[in-house]
Amino acid sequence: MGEQDGNPKQAAAGPTALDSYQSDNRSPLKLIALVTLLLLAGALSVVGLAEGSMTRALAIDWVREYSTRWLYERHVFVLYACAFVAWWLVYLASRKSRPPWPDWSFKRVRTLRRLLGECSEQWCAADQMTPEKLDELETRFRSKAQSSMTTIAILIAVSALELQEVSKLLAPLLETEFALSWQVVVLVLSLTFAMVSFIAYIVSADALDVIFNRFADDDARHRITRYYYQGTINPRYAALISLIASFILLVAYYSPLAGAVAIGLFFVIGYAHWFPSFAGDSASMPRRVSGLLARAALVLAPMLPMLLGWRC
Repeated sequence: MGEQDGNPKQAAAGPTALDSYQSDNRSPLKLIALVTLLLLAGALSVVGLAEGSMTRALAIDWVREYSTRWLYERHVFVLYACAFVAWWLVYLASRKSRPPWPDWSFKRVRTLRRLLGECSEQWCAADQMTPEKLDELETRFRSKAQSSMTTIAILIAVSALELQEVSKLLAPLLETEFALSWQVVVLVLSLTFAMVSFIAYIVSADALDVIFNRFADDDARHRITRYYYQGTINPRYAALISLIASFILLVAYYSPLAGAVAIGLFFVIGYAHWFPSFAGDSASMPRRVSGLLARAALVLAPMLPMLLGWRC
């Protein structure tokens, strides 16, 4: 893309794939906010309905707290957790649909997943590609698969350490008296996500290993290599999201407020990567300053009452 951008003939021929991505897709912020509100309403409804159901103990434990501050921290964490779930729902739903499925308007947001679907040959259909192009892509698949397997091996070890740490914290709580307390619920969810991450990374590593086999003919090699490389994307997303969620829940076990701050830091650090926009160079100085203040507010907002001296 970088070489084409500097070509006058290419510019005169019309907009590039990157230009179309920027103009045809919108910012995801409004959609993330809407989905967050819907999830938050659902979460609060579940807590309210729990008072008259079989999970009454969970609702009582939620409301009967040691202090107003502790209750505030948990509700702030639930708000940020809903935003975290909304973030990934919007991201995963943005994948560009292929015929005969319609490409709904709510899917047309600027995300890394949609960017690769529109601009990367490795994620586009291979029906009209020449054998030479398929050979070139196969070489790239193998190169990326090799580096990905190294990264996945490290993340498998991280997932195993996460499983070990959460299990150590959860075991004493289950041995004494089982109750649906905040600590038990958070640790059970953290343990579940850690297991999903561990299993999904193992599946991804095994799928990428298939690419390095020797196949009977060129057609089989092209199709199988592409199938198993692209087929690892969903397990890898599941593993990555689960590993991050497990870490955040582990932090929330010690302090719900710290868990909310961890989610805020995740938003600030990861937004430009998972929701790329290429209009930043033309942004005015006030807009850049407002964006910086908004990022700071995401991290500092949960701690604002404590920063103002609230000690109850």
